[in-house]
Amino acid sequence: MASRNLAIVLGHVGHTPRLEYTRSGKGVTRFSIATKWRIQHQDGQIEEKTDWHNCLAFGKTAEVICDYVQKGNQLYVEGPMHTRTYTGRDGTQKTTCEIHVEKVEFLRRPEQKEAANETR
Repeated sequence: MASRNLAIVLGHVGHTPRLEYTRSGKGVTRFSIATKWRIQHQDGQIEEKTDWHNCLAFGKTAEVICDYVQKGNQLYVEGPMHTRTYTGRDGTQKTTCEIHVEKVEFLRRPEQKEAANETR
C-alpha cells in the first residue's frame, strides 16, 4: 500500500482567488494562506514570523472558493502536498510546494462576493 501525505493549514487568505479554466474546461484557482508563529530568543524577545502556503484547487472546490473567499478570510484547508518545478521569469529552474486542496472549511459564514459588494 502506498503512503500518502496530508497537509492541514488554518490561516488567512493572502489575495482574493480568481477562477481560471484549463484547456479541457476544468476550473482551477491558486491562492495562498498565511500562518503565523512565534519564536522566543535567548534574550526573551518574542519575534512573530509568517509562513505562506501555496494552495491549488480544482473543479467544484475551485468554484466554491472563488464564489465565497476574499483576501483576509480565515480558512481551513487540507489535501496532499505536491512539489513542482518550473522555469522562473529569470530563466532559472525553481521548485515550489503546493497543497492540492481536497477539503476547505470557512471559519465564519461567508457571503457570496457579489452580495458582499452590493452592500458596500
